[in-house]
Amino acid sequence: MASLAAFLRERSNPATWLSRTRTLHLFLGNEASDADSIISSICMAFLRQRAMPAESHFCAPWVQCRRGELKVRAETEALLRCAGIDPAWLVYRDDWQLPLDPHSHGEVVLNLVDHNKLSQQGDHLHDWADDAVEAIWDHHPDLGCHMGAKVREIAFDTESMTGLGSCSTIVAEAFLSQAPEMMAARDPAREPEAGRPFAFAPGKEVALLLLGVMLLDTACLSDAAGKAQPRDIAAANAAAAACGMAGGATGSDARALFSDLSGRKFSRELWESLSIAEAVGADFKQTDVDTAWGTPLRVGYASVLAPLDLVLRAASPEECHEALAHVCADKGLNVLAILGFTLSGEPAVPHRELAMFAPEKGGESPASGAAAASVAPGAAGAGPEVAAMPSAEEILAAAASTIGAPLTAEAGSGEDNAFGMQLEAGNGVGDRPCVSASGHGRLARWNQGDVKASRKQIRPPMDSGIAAWAAAWERQ
Repeated sequence: MASLAAFLRERSNPATWLSRTRTLHLFLGNEASDADSIISSICMAFLRQRAMPAESHFCAPWVQCRRGELKVRAETEALLRCAGIDPAWLVYRDDWQLPLDPHSHGEVVLNLVDHNKLSQQGDHLHDWADDAVEAIWDHHPDLGCHMGAKVREIAFDTESMTGLGSCSTIVAEAFLSQAPEMMAARDPAREPEAGRPFAFAPGKEVALLLLGVMLLDTACLSDAAGKAQPRDIAAANAAAAACGMAGGATGSDARALFSDLSGRKFSRELWESLSIAEAVGADFKQTDVDTAWGTPLRVGYASVLAPLDLVLRAASPEECHEALAHVCADKGLNVLAILGFTLSGEPAVPHRELAMFAPEKGGESPASGAAAASVAPGAAGAGPEVAAMPSAEEILAAAASTIGAPLTAEAGSGEDNAFGMQLEAGNGVGDRPCVSASGHGRLARWNQGDVKASRKQIRPPMDSGIAAWAAAWERQ
């Protein structure tokens, strides 16, 4: 079998993917296209190809961000290059389109990595794709989709609402069981190669890539972050041993790798260089829910790795609201949640924040467009189902209530405030309130007491809570 680098080079031209004589197996990470999604889909495609005859089965990873968007994923680019992989070899969302007919050039099947429901974000997928999912490997809550898939490995415990720290753990375990020679331990007694922050092991590219992601996703297996599960720790240690790293996944070599990648991921210079729209789009997911008023309500979730003061900086509150309203219009959002995460100190201490913004006119409905979604009550052309919809104030209040986040200082922190949300007194740029309103929308910000709760934990109760509220809403 060719090396991982050769495998990716051979697949760098998507014009060669389709063939009438073979099945195309596509490996897709989630729409956020973070390091875990990109790396785990690459490695799983490589592993699965090893078990299939190349003349009749062709496995290829398809990165779900646009090629130009990799610039905001500096840690992913650095990790790929460190393993001898040129990011230019990868095929991105805007490089290729699925065929309208999955059988027009041989069969096309989909493999979902780091998610378990095919994203409808964007227009690059077709209706037939939902029925073409053949396998799932994930560590998020099971959404009960694609139940006919031959493989559905979803490592998430619904009782404790915790999953594995990284999907790359699942992929590492698969290599350990199916291709153990690629994860075999290596002698750590050697000098690092020039230009590398640790002792790199040639031939162990897969182990290095998976280890780098597992360390990033668990803050170097930090107890304070609370992300690492026993399986994560075991897989990370096996990958570190394969790379010949002294001290395993918590030794000096692994810490050097984590420090290098984390420094790029949390780089203040990087986040300062991004507009609000670019920051929101760096790690973004969305959910559409049905509503009583007839048009879907779209909720966006953006994870950012910088203080919200930095991400939401603007010359004035009005300009901040205007920029957020533009993001919501572009993505068709009715409410946007921005989850901020930072690390500081040694060992790393996590801090989390949350901001929610509801645009005054709502986002463009995926079903009927902005015009239908913003028709005034009684206006000409307003049908009975879309003649009225909630205001930005109502939508923000409903979204906050799903996780018990208070909107007034007097509300305090009730029992339903499961994530310990506390209103911020201001955002550090002038004297700005924690809940602010403008002609563009309403914005609220909280400090999050539960630093172990990421989007993976916050999104499910928000999705279900907003769905229940939207289905029962009646105009007052």
